[in-house]
Amino acid sequence: MDGPLGAPLARQLAPGQATATMIDRVLRAYPRLKTFRLWFSDDLQYRQITDFLAIVRQAGGRAPPVVGLSLEDPRRAAPTRRGLARAQRRLNERVARNVRTPPDLRQPYPLAGTDQARLEAFVSRLTTCLPDLRQTPRRDVTLQLSFEEGHVVASDFQGLDRLHTPVFDSCVAATLETFRIRGHRERLAIEVRWPQRAFRPVRDP
Repeated sequence: MDGPLGAPLARQLAPGQATATMIDRVLRAYPRLKTFRLWFSDDLQYRQITDFLAIVRQAGGRAPPVVGLSLEDPRRAAPTRRGLARAQRRLNERVARNVRTPPDLRQPYPLAGTDQARLEAFVSRLTTCLPDLRQTPRRDVTLQLSFEEGHVVASDFQGLDRLHTPVFDSCVAATLETFRIRGHRERLAIEVRWPQRAFRPVRDP
């Protein structure tokens, strides 16, 4: 199974709960993942395909990723043991950066109507950018945001040092650009904080 950059992400598919656990870990490591590419040997059974698709749909919730299937000689598709270990470490590091606890949202007052819920959902979308950092942060990460006329006009990350990557910056920029507070037009400053303790190390299952 390959990830967005063609790197093997996990061991061979196992039946039942083991496969469900593996898929969940991949989706946590790549929360914006849209496509799976899979290689199977020619002795694959149809029931195995349908079972796998059902697991992906269940793990993906309302927006499960698309699955592409391809038959290929497993001796060509299988990664080396060293490559698999390296990919597994990368997977674990990305999972650790996918913070599941909501970040601290500090604002002078709650927003009216549906704007507060939309603001909290916006912060959750920012969290999905964190796995794309170069490494797991070693201290609290904070984001200062300033709004005018409902739009983000200034943003400043603290606690990332040199952990930025182009993919992370692109994810954050796209998320900031598409968000708007609909009913609140005055100036507003908020702080989003991801505590370092939330970036929990992950070990192989």
